[in-house]
Amino acid sequence: MSIQNNQKLSFTQSFEEILEAVQPMITAILTQLHIYKDFDYFRHIASIAVWRAWLKADSAKGQFSAYLYSSIKGEILNELSKEKKL
Repeated sequence: MSIQNNQKLSFTQSFEEILEAVQPMITAILTQLHIYKDFDYFRHIASIAVWRAWLKADSAKGQFSAYLYSSIKGEILNELSKEKKL
């Protein structure tokens, strides 16, 4: 998933800048997973995933945007599986 306006994400950007840049990515993931209810709740889960990824980011391990994508999607899928059990 590419970042809107060809923005490059870097490890040195502030969390607010990164969160603003990945909003289209979050929306795309939510649409891809067919989440139409509790949209704000899952957007919040995605924001937390971005925060955790930003804290644990390591430039030696690869592209930051790919890490963000997998972190966001993984957290949302985990939350969906928790809700399914209930």
